[in-house]
Amino acid sequence: MEQFLDKISVNSILVLVMIGLEIICVPLFLHFYWPNRSYKSFTMKTVSSVVFILCGVFSAQLCYALNNDYFHGESFNLFGFTGDMLDYPRLIIFGLIFGMLGDVILHKLKGTNLSFIIGMVLFLGGHIFYIKAFDVAKGDYVYDKAETVGKVIIGIGIVFVIAILAASIITKKIKGREAVLAAAAVYGVVLFTMVSKAVVGAMTIIEHFEPTGDWSIWGNTFSNNRPGWMIKAQELLGPCEAWQVAAVMLISGAVLFAFSDLLLGFMIAREHGFKKQPKRWLRIINILTYYTAQIILGVSIIVVPLGFEWVESLYTALKFI
Repeated sequence: MEQFLDKISVNSILVLVMIGLEIICVPLFLHFYWPNRSYKSFTMKTVSSVVFILCGVFSAQLCYALNNDYFHGESFNLFGFTGDMLDYPRLIIFGLIFGMLGDVILHKLKGTNLSFIIGMVLFLGGHIFYIKAFDVAKGDYVYDKAETVGKVIIGIGIVFVIAILAASIITKKIKGREAVLAAAAVYGVVLFTMVSKAVVGAMTIIEHFEPTGDWSIWGNTFSNNRPGWMIKAQELLGPCEAWQVAAVMLISGAVLFAFSDLLLGFMIAREHGFKKQPKRWLRIINILTYYTAQIILGVSIIVVPLGFEWVESLYTALKFI
């Protein structure tokens, strides 16, 4: 029992440390990045991206510790897919890894069509892992209203991509960059699909989940053995249930990521298509929303499995409270 609580506390603290490091590293990256890229900006961007991967890994360790009874005390294994809800941590971490690789490529080789396409392919791979993770998050449930909303979002994405392609052709801004625009079109559809899957997953969780008694991941999990910071967290969040937090994290993480990518696309089009220098405040918003999204998705590993399919069995397993 004591070893179990130690494992929970250590991983909880490590997650908080990673969030704190991100809050420090991202502003430093922005500082070194403007007005031009440098070795320092590359270093800080790489560190910032590695930090959100570690945040996901420690969140996964915490998730597995909380599901100690199911896993018989085993630690998280990135490649140990089981085919159920707890594949969510692995899929999200793979998405984070692809995001980090994309960050490095785009920053190091910025300015060439090839680097742009390679970076886009890496982020595309990350979005595919996120899409699969969000499918896992909603379980086997089918909520017709959510599925309809998801299709509408994808439809909006397709219309948006077609409009951008049409505008580029009419204004003749694509000369010499046809491959880049084609890759961007595919990426745009996948991006909207990722948002669609997150919304469908969140709506399905809200529709089908039924809270079990007064249990809350923030409230009673460790009873009097809870560390002080967790008690403070409960006071801030009140009776908020893990499934509610899970739904909010799915939507906010996906939407912020999509917003960041769309803003980046606007900045690139403005710079290369209309020969206008990027605004610093746009760059700041782009970077802050991107790293916030990645951290949210990393931390969602803690609450998505607990907040939905596993909450009832976990409650039974923790009858010692």
